[in-house]
Amino acid sequence: MTVRVDFIAMTWKPDRGLQVRMVATMGLIVCFAVAIPVTVWFIATQTARFVALFTGTTMTVVLVMGGLAGGLSALGFYCIERYANSDLTDYSDDEDADPVVADVPANVESRATKIASQLSVPRPDIECRSSNVPTAYTTGYSPESATIVVTTALLDTLSPDELEAVLAHEFAHVRHRDFLVVTLASVPLRIALRVRRYADRHWALDAERGAHPLVGLFFAASFALSAAFSF
Repeated sequence: MTVRVDFIAMTWKPDRGLQVRMVATMGLIVCFAVAIPVTVWFIATQTARFVALFTGTTMTVVLVMGGLAGGLSALGFYCIERYANSDLTDYSDDEDADPVVADVPANVESRATKIASQLSVPRPDIECRSSNVPTAYTTGYSPESATIVVTTALLDTLSPDELEAVLAHEFAHVRHRDFLVVTLASVPLRIALRVRRYADRHWALDAERGAHPLVGLFFAASFALSAAFSF
């Protein structure tokens, strides 16, 4: 199969449908970002009111103590995550390892430069990652900071003309700036994956591995707070 990429005669017009989808996606992201703290605050205040009712204290005291406990939880999370691969533990962190970056072939660089010139857009950085999955995607927050990522499997699978067509597709994302929406929409997923990896690493460990010393410190501090609050 032969793929011919010709940009000279192309006329770029605004895609209203794409613009509507981008605005709708951005709206959902904003709603999601607002809904989380609002929900957390609602649950916290209602819980504090319930605890204050049964302990005879004030809701303000409950919220302050809850804030301290939450701060210690955040500190414990950070410390465990920070030192999970240090000499203090034997935890594996292979899933969080940086991807293996391969050298970008000269023909890919030259094709990217040609397409950027033809489309009159800033030339994104090109990054090649070692992977058995043939794929390409664009990431970044602006055309000036965009990066097009291709995998070694993609370069091995496609012919030169097919590869140019794939690069042209990614440059279209840069031209329309819709990769920004994809980047922002992936933030909640990235956070969820990080939380899942944290849970897998620290909350589902085999009994023989033992506990991280900072975990004991965190629970001791939490117990001290609970004891102080009970008085």
